[in-house]
Amino acid sequence: MILLIIIGLHFGIEGGLEQPVIGLDFYHTSGTNFNFNLGKNDLIHNVQLNLSLGGYFYKGKNPGYSLNIYNCGLMVKKIPWRFTPFFKTGIDYITRELDKNREWGFGFDYAIGCQINFYYENINIYPSFYYSGITDFKANAGCLGIKIGVAYEF
Repeated sequence: MILLIIIGLHFGIEGGLEQPVIGLDFYHTSGTNFNFNLGKNDLIHNVQLNLSLGGYFYKGKNPGYSLNIYNCGLMVKKIPWRFTPFFKTGIDYITRELDKNREWGFGFDYAIGCQINFYYENINIYPSFYYSGITDFKANAGCLGIKIGVAYEF
């Protein structure tokens, strides 16, 4: 237990909805997302660093079309503000499927937004509002999103 206090780790789970606004809007309806976070408070710089693993799942207007994005990234957010800005960046594995045809590739993702923190002892419950984008440095796409998360700090 003392080791956990010294290390000061926290973990969290997030889930939400996204609406495509750039690049995906002709082919996709809204999508869902989930993230698992493991992080540490950097008290020297007063920020929180999170390793994030997650996925985004979009269904197309055509029922046989889907786009799935799996990502690994680093999120930095300011602590201990009530309204906390955050920035996230990472690498994506992207699969796209139309009926039985499938293609895949890698991309770069980024997100910028704000979350509202509500603390109860060691639990943090927060809604987030953000813009999330993906790019392969030739083309880009982006979504507006809202998610809710729960984090527990040791």
